Amino acid sequence: MKKLFLSLSILLAIAPGIQAQLTFTMSSFPVVNDSVHYAKADTVGFNPGAAGSGVTWNFTSLTTFDSTVTSYKLPTSMPNGTTFTTGDVGLTDLNGNYEFFDVQADSTTMLGEKSRTNTLITYSNPAKLFTYPFNFNNTFSDSATGSYDAGGFGTFLRFASATTTYDGFGTLTTSYGTFANAARVHRLWSIYDTANILGQVIQGYITFHEYEWYIAGQRTPIMKMTDETLNLYTNGAPGTPSVTKEIYLQ
Repeated sequence: MKKLFLSLSILLAIAPGIQAQLTFTMSSFPVVNDSVHYAKADTVGFNPGAAGSGVTWNFTSLTTFDSTVTSYKLPTSMPNGTTFTTGDVGLTDLNGNYEFFDVQADSTTMLGEKSRTNTLITYSNPAKLFTYPFNFNNTFSDSATGSYDAGGFGTFLRFASATTTYDGFGTLTTSYGTFANAARVHRLWSIYDTANILGQVIQGYITFHEYEWYIAGQRTPIMKMTDETLNLYTNGAPGTPSVTKEIYLQ
């Protein structure tokens, strides 16, 4: 199965707006040679907190235990990068994940990424991750269709929809400090993957929540939380649901 829309590390620089609230623009997205170190945190009591204005998010109780580096490169320097002729920036991390993006004045779009089976997903109808300018309480929805190889035994088809909301603004506190005027973006993905493999109809239903906090002058999220639920069916018979939660700090 596909590796879900990766923790989505869509990184943005932010411009000040009314009442110091942040506005996301095209210049927010990272550029080639950007990189960021993240510490992974435990997910005990996973709770992204409230939405709204003037919110206080306090995550000082989180314990960090591992680290990773996310780097941005020219797509042509990455595996399969030459597939995406309109790609401006590619993302890669120490876990071997990668994504390819097209950055325009009005939006950022994901063109492709790595699947759960380490094969490339290409989107014939790519998904917009941001529209610009993007302000507090703005929301938009988009859909995506794509495909990826099922280990040489067929092809998975993907049908996805996503709703992205700038849902929070306030003060974020972590073990690395207190960040005033922090902006939170919540993206909810609903994904359906299906394939016929050796006569077996495989279906995967994925629900994926991404929460990212940003501050002015920082192109990378200060904090990220993801919550993924995968329900897998074989010929209509359900398997055991898989739930994966992750938290990253910098």
